[in-house]
Amino acid sequence: FWTLCGNALTPKRGIFGKTGDLQTILCVSAAKDELTYSGALNGDVYVWKGITLIRTVQAAHGAGIFSMHACEEGFATGGRDGCIRLWDVDFKPITKIDLREAEHGYKGVEAVSFYHVVGSI
Repeated sequence: FWTLCGNALTPKRGIFGKTGDLQTILCVSAAKDELTYSGALNGDVYVWKGITLIRTVQAAHGAGIFSMHACEEGFATGGRDGCIRLWDVDFKPITKIDLREAEHGYKGVEAVSFYHVVGSI
């Protein structure tokens, strides 16, 4: 975790405790109540309060979670398993869209790579 102090960033290690394993974190999203959610390489979602891991959503995806978005209605995650998953505000599953099973894509879903967005700025 990083804190901006003037013009410098100060790092602090997250406290995993016995709640989760030290993992490579691939994405992060902030939400209400000062909670932070992160997607891990093993497909778990980690829920943080400050720098302390308070909960793990195990096997949220079958592989690494590369994308996460928070909004008032809940969350959307995208993983290496080829799925987009929608979650409620308590991170309980709502639905799963498996893009590997869609013959001609999925109507209403558009994926844009980070490189494409940054490259066009």
